Amino acid sequence: MVRKRRTSEEIRRDILEYLKKQTFPRTTGQIARAIKINWYSANNYLRKMKDEGLVYHEKVGRQNQWCLMEYYKHGFVK
Repeated sequence: MVRKRRTSEEIRRDILEYLKKQTFPRTTGQIARAIKINWYSANNYLRKMKDEGLVYHEKVGRQNQWCLMEYYKHGFVK
Protein backbone atom coordinates (compact mmCIF):
# COMPACT_ATOMS: atom_id res chain seq x y z
CA MET A 1 0.00 0.00 0.00
CA VAL A 2 1.46 3.31 -1.09
CA ARG A 3 0.69 6.31 1.07
CA LYS A 4 -0.08 9.53 -0.76
CA ARG A 5 2.22 12.38 0.14
CA ARG A 6 0.39 15.34 1.62
CA THR A 7 1.05 18.83 0.36
CA SER A 8 2.23 21.47 2.82
CA GLU A 9 -1.24 23.05 2.66
CA GLU A 10 -2.83 19.72 3.66
CA ILE A 11 -0.42 19.38 6.58
CA ARG A 12 -1.14 22.95 7.72
CA ARG A 13 -4.88 22.24 7.51
CA ASP A 14 -4.41 19.03 9.53
CA ILE A 15 -2.50 20.91 12.25
CA LEU A 16 -5.18 23.60 12.49
CA GLU A 17 -8.01 21.04 12.57
CA TYR A 18 -6.23 19.09 15.31
CA LEU A 19 -5.67 22.21 17.43
CA LYS A 20 -9.32 23.27 17.01
CA LYS A 21 -10.40 20.05 18.74
CA GLN A 22 -8.11 20.52 21.75
CA THR A 23 -9.20 21.94 25.10
CA PHE A 24 -5.69 22.86 26.27
CA PRO A 25 -2.29 23.54 24.64
CA ARG A 26 -0.41 20.65 23.03
CA THR A 27 3.30 19.98 22.68
CA THR A 28 5.10 19.76 19.35
CA GLY A 29 5.48 15.99 19.84
CA GLN A 30 1.78 15.48 20.53
CA ILE A 31 0.84 17.41 17.40
CA ALA A 32 3.39 15.53 15.29
CA ARG A 33 2.11 12.13 16.45
CA ALA A 34 -1.54 13.10 15.99
CA ILE A 35 -1.13 14.14 12.36
CA LYS A 36 1.57 11.56 11.58
CA ILE A 37 4.57 13.70 10.70
CA ASN A 38 7.99 13.85 12.35
CA TRP A 39 8.76 16.26 15.18
CA TYR A 40 11.14 18.38 13.12
CA SER A 41 8.57 18.98 10.36
CA ALA A 42 5.85 19.76 12.90
CA ASN A 43 8.13 22.28 14.60
CA ASN A 44 8.88 24.00 11.27
CA TYR A 45 5.20 24.24 10.32
CA LEU A 46 4.20 25.50 13.77
CA ARG A 47 6.91 28.18 13.81
CA LYS A 48 5.81 29.46 10.39
CA MET A 49 2.19 29.47 11.52
CA LYS A 50 3.22 31.39 14.66
CA ASP A 51 4.87 34.05 12.48
CA GLU A 52 1.59 34.31 10.53
CA GLY A 53 -0.37 34.80 13.76
CA LEU A 54 -2.34 31.54 13.48
CA VAL A 55 -1.01 29.76 16.57
CA TYR A 56 0.21 30.84 19.99
CA HIS A 57 3.45 29.43 21.38
CA GLU A 58 4.74 29.29 24.92
CA LYS A 59 7.83 27.57 26.30
CA VAL A 60 6.96 25.69 29.50
CA GLY A 61 10.07 24.15 31.02
CA ARG A 62 11.61 22.14 28.18
CA GLN A 63 8.36 21.87 26.23
CA ASN A 64 7.02 24.01 23.43
CA GLN A 65 3.27 24.30 23.85
CA TRP A 66 0.91 25.43 21.11
CA CYS A 67 -2.72 26.43 20.75
CA LEU A 68 -4.78 28.35 18.22
CA MET A 69 -4.37 32.10 18.54
CA GLU A 70 -8.18 32.55 18.64
CA TYR A 71 -8.34 30.35 21.76
CA TYR A 72 -5.50 32.25 23.39
CA LYS A 73 -7.24 35.59 22.78
CA HIS A 74 -10.42 34.29 24.44
CA GLY A 75 -8.66 33.49 27.72
CA PHE A 76 -8.03 29.83 26.93
CA VAL A 77 -4.43 29.90 28.15
CA LYS A 78 -3.85 31.30 31.64
